[in-house]
Amino acid sequence: MLAYNVISADSHVFEPPNLFIDYIDPAFRSRAPRIIRQDGVDKWRMEGVPLRDIGLQSAAGQRPEEMKAEVLHADTRPGGWDPHERLTDMDLDHIDAEVLYTSLFPPYRLPARPYQAACARAYNDWLADMCSAYPDRLIGVGIIPMHEMDVALEELRRTARAGLKGASLHSLPPDDRPVQDPFSDPFSPPPEALGMPVSFPLSSGQRRD
Repeated sequence: MLAYNVISADSHVFEPPNLFIDYIDPAFRSRAPRIIRQDGVDKWRMEGVPLRDIGLQSAAGQRPEEMKAEVLHADTRPGGWDPHERLTDMDLDHIDAEVLYTSLFPPYRLPARPYQAACARAYNDWLADMCSAYPDRLIGVGIIPMHEMDVALEELRRTARAGLKGASLHSLPPDDRPVQDPFSDPFSPPPEALGMPVSFPLSSGQRRD
């Protein structure tokens, strides 16, 4: 078993341009999130939410002041999405293992429920494939859509079977369903039973930007 000295508990992948086109359900492929170029800058386009710059991009050996919000994807470091390059970056920073979250927070806010669920499944499948290359060092946390409880529970179980190690929920629930709403009660026991810690990323609020 790998001996851990340093674990990054809040790292992020940097999603490749073809993620959703390759992984989303074919019924949604024509609507799949994708990168477009606007005014010389690459941005993510998703239905129902504003365009999002692909940065900030933080990479191995990089100082915080070097991070940029407006970048081209082709100029970024492949360790964001390639597991083998990721380990090279981790070794450069002397990191034994990383807990990996998305850098794309708009999927938490997509208003169309079937579309949101399809995007979450596509991202989770891609992340599971990435982490499977080095499961002792790459610890993936999936996106769980919480609009419908049966969908949320199925995606939680599905991601656990796929090898992901945690569940990420929106940090700001809809006004009509606060955290204490009985709607969420069925979700509470399964993560513990599955060994899937739940987190609420700060930038994942349900309300749209």
